[in-house]
Amino acid sequence: MAVYQSVNGYEVSDLFYKVGAFGSWKYLSRIAEKPDKNFQEPALLDLGEQLLCVHRVYAPEVGYSILWINQSLDGGLSWTLPVPLWGGVSPNLCWLPDSRIVLSYAYRLDKPYRVCARVSEDGGLSWGDEIILRETDGSYDIGYPSTVVWNGGLVTAYYWQDRGDLVRRIEGTRWEV
Repeated sequence: MAVYQSVNGYEVSDLFYKVGAFGSWKYLSRIAEKPDKNFQEPALLDLGEQLLCVHRVYAPEVGYSILWINQSLDGGLSWTLPVPLWGGVSPNLCWLPDSRIVLSYAYRLDKPYRVCARVSEDGGLSWGDEIILRETDGSYDIGYPSTVVWNGGLVTAYYWQDRGDLVRRIEGTRWEV
């Protein structure tokens, strides 16, 4: 399980593991750490021989969050240095039956605010164009997507609020790649 926590005044992403159904969680490794960055909301995907992790990092120098990515090729014992991708928050990773990877996330920098996805065909080394699953000119208070393979396609559930509507809800989009 990937978690983030505060260490020495900044946030880091760590990997924990559990042995057995009722075992306790044990620290395995530090996934991402930079004293001038806050690595939050880690999304972890186990690809068998590779672990992939996408993080939200708030970038005060630009005033918004950027998604960063890194990987482990040894079961999580060590990690590559994280590198920035593009603006976004609350990442989620989904491994498709054909070995492609879907990264879903929210974009809250400017209007239209949106829930998006991108697809990788090479284990997360590169990503396709942004796929807009839903957008609004209303509230930026959206996000936390979770994508699953369902009934021959994909379903992405997310937290959503429309303009002027005080009610927040969980909604979703059914789509295909």
